[in-house]
Amino acid sequence: MGRPRPAGPRRRRSRPPRCRRGLPGVPVGAPGGRRPPRPGRRARADGGPLSTGRPAKGQVEPATSAPPAAGSVQPMIVRELGDGRLLCINQTTHALQATSFCRRWGNDSFVAPQPYEPVMAGIFLHDNGWSEWEEEPEVRDDGYPMDFVHGPHWSAKLDLWRRGVARAFAQHPYSGVLVMRHAAILYRKAMHGLAGDERAATEAFVAEQDQWEVKARRLLCDQPGWSQHLTEAAVEANTRLLQFGDFAALAVTMPWPSGSPAAPCPTDLVGGFTELRLEHGEGFVTVDPWPYGPTSFEVAVHGRVLERDRFAGHEEYRAALAAAPVVELCWRVAPR
Repeated sequence: MGRPRPAGPRRRRSRPPRCRRGLPGVPVGAPGGRRPPRPGRRARADGGPLSTGRPAKGQVEPATSAPPAAGSVQPMIVRELGDGRLLCINQTTHALQATSFCRRWGNDSFVAPQPYEPVMAGIFLHDNGWSEWEEEPEVRDDGYPMDFVHGPHWSAKLDLWRRGVARAFAQHPYSGVLVMRHAAILYRKAMHGLAGDERAATEAFVAEQDQWEVKARRLLCDQPGWSQHLTEAAVEANTRLLQFGDFAALAVTMPWPSGSPAAPCPTDLVGGFTELRLEHGEGFVTVDPWPYGPTSFEVAVHGRVLERDRFAGHEEYRAALAAAPVVELCWRVAPR
C-alpha cells in the first residue's frame, strides 16, 4: 500500500527554464538563434575567466562565450546535428565553457576553489596544447572531420599535452600542475589498453607529473599563504574540479547520455568528495546536489555548422569551415 497523498491539487515538479538562445542547428541570425550585432554596435565579448570576479551568492548570471576570431577554423569537437550536418567546436572554446561550469563553484556545502585565479586559469588552459594542431584541421581517411577522439597519432598527442602543460605552467605554475595532473589521470585510466612503444612513452609522460609538482612547490612555497594550496589534498581537489568542468562541458555538447554521474567532485580542500549527477536536454542542465552560489546561470559554446559530413580532403574541409556560419548553443544550469 502506497503512502496517502495530501489533499489538494497535485504539484508537478517543473523543469528549469531553458536558455532561449542558440538552439541546436539554428544558424546565427535565424529565428531562435543568436543574432549578430546591428551595424555600428559591438558584440558583447566575455573577458575570460580571469577578468571577471566571482558572482554574488544568489545571483542569476548570463552565459559567457567568447566570440570566435575572424577566420578561425579550429574545430576539435564534432557534434552531429542530423541530416548530415555537423557542428564543429574549437577545443579552446570548449575550455572556456568548462571554466563557466566551475567559476561559480562554492556555497555552504561546497568550498570555493582556492587559489581562485590560478585554478580558473588551469581550467581555461587545460586543452591549450591543441591550438597548433587545430590551426590546420584534418579529415579522416573516410573524409569525415577528425575529432579529438580519433586523432592525431598517439605520439603527437603526448607532444601536445607536454606543450600544453608547459604553456599553462608559464602562465602560473599552479595552473600547469593542474593541467599535468588532469592529463596524467586520463592516461592512467587508459594505460591498461596500451602496449609496446605507446605504453612506454605514456608511462614516461605520466611520470613527469612529479617533476612539474616539485618545480611548482619550489617556486611557490615561500609565497605568503601558498603552503595550504600546495598540499596533496588541495591540489587533488582543484584537479578534480577541473575534471568536473571538462566532463560537464563535454556531456552537454557532445552530447553524452543525460543523468551521467560526475565523480569524484570536491566538497572541500582536505579530502572531501561527492558524486554529482547531471541531467540535460535542449537548453537546460540540472545538477544534483547543487554546488554553486548563484541560484542559476547560463553556459554557452559556439561552433561552425557544416552542411555535410564528408570532404574530398583537408583543404576542402578547411575552406568549408572558413565559410560556415557560427552557431551558439546555450543552456540554463539550475538545481534539480
